[in-house]
Amino acid sequence: MNIKNYSFVFLLLSSVLLCGCKTDNISEERKTHEKSVSSSDISPFKIKTDQLLTGKVFSGFEIIKSANKNTNDWAQEIRHKFTGIEMVYVPSGIFEMGALHDDKNIEAHYISHTVTITKPFYIGKYEITQGQWETVMGNNPSVFGKCVKDFPVENVSWEDCQDFLEKLNQNQDDCKFRLPYEAEWEFSAKGSINAEKFPYSGSENLNEVAWYVSNSMKSTHPIGEKKTNALNICDMSGNVWEWCQDRYGHYSAEPETDPEGAGLFSSLWYNYGRVVRGGCWASNSKSCTVVHRYHYDSATRLNIIGFRVCIDITAE
Repeated sequence: MNIKNYSFVFLLLSSVLLCGCKTDNISEERKTHEKSVSSSDISPFKIKTDQLLTGKVFSGFEIIKSANKNTNDWAQEIRHKFTGIEMVYVPSGIFEMGALHDDKNIEAHYISHTVTITKPFYIGKYEITQGQWETVMGNNPSVFGKCVKDFPVENVSWEDCQDFLEKLNQNQDDCKFRLPYEAEWEFSAKGSINAEKFPYSGSENLNEVAWYVSNSMKSTHPIGEKKTNALNICDMSGNVWEWCQDRYGHYSAEPETDPEGAGLFSSLWYNYGRVVRGGCWASNSKSCTVVHRYHYDSATRLNIIGFRVCIDITAE
């Protein structure tokens, strides 16, 4: 064998040895990486807080905040998969509805009285948005922010809301969406029974929790930009007035259980229409308090009125 052939063999052997070393190095790196991954506590079933999302939930919903000791095994917060509507669990309880006893404005419209809410329910964390309305109804009646889907829908009547709910409920089997009753609305706005008593929903500082005449720049604003209340519900003061299911009427001075508003005769006699709550972007501070109430005819459409929804919890 001549010198050239020896040189070729030497180069060939060197290449094989070098490749073997690289292969060994890659193999060791892979083993080290695999050992590191297998020894970690990362699980595809855990969320960032390392807590499982647990709790009872209706079909068509997903859990976004787990159950706790106060929710009877129901999830604290849930999201409707089709529309994205987020809901917050509200426990049953007893509270004082209406104006405080030392309020100068003690009249039949506002007189303080004890109300018992016997069953828990879910209420919308936010007002229904234009995007959610479009998803269900295929149109957008709103005046403000039509290019922004997370503005609250407005310019909808109480009757329009019933049409929305009817369509939304067509594919719901184990629960039905509805408007909140006025007592449920106030109970939720106050943050249920254990919350600190504020004049507005979540604060004594209106600017923290509401878009109203002094800061709204004559328009609605996207949902969720202000501070939430004790139940983690947003925008119950300001932005848009919110329709309730009830007919408007005078409060009873006597204790009530699960009140559903004035009777038909009383409402027609006084021609009050349906209840709205919470104030709006054009309201003064008094109208944004958690006890203030107003009314409109059920066919009224204004750019100051929207709504949020509720779901009954009947199975425990």
